[in-house]
Amino acid sequence: MESDSHYAWGESCPVYIPAYSAEAHHRHFHTVREHMAPRIIGRRIDTAQDLLDRIAFIKGNQFARAALDIAWWVLDAKRRGCRCTSRSAGRATASRSAPTSACRTPWTS
Repeated sequence: MESDSHYAWGESCPVYIPAYSAEAHHRHFHTVREHMAPRIIGRRIDTAQDLLDRIAFIKGNQFARAALDIAWWVLDAKRRGCRCTSRSAGRATASRSAPTSACRTPWTS
């Protein structure tokens, strides 16, 4: 994701075959690229909830959602000049733990 001069990456690790959940890596990629990304590209997304609302029409697909959710939290932290952990600490949200691991990079230390 990008905003002004900032950019962020999100990632997710679905398994190769749908043995853990119904989501497998090839479905995950297709869902993000063909269905979720067109709903957010070029749109203003001010909050994590705005992002989740835009992709709410897709049911399940937690791995695909996580990749976009992580990217949004990292981008938001970069725009604000703070750590991801300071933005999510103490909040009971679905995104609470994901940004912590995603922000272990030089620009957040």
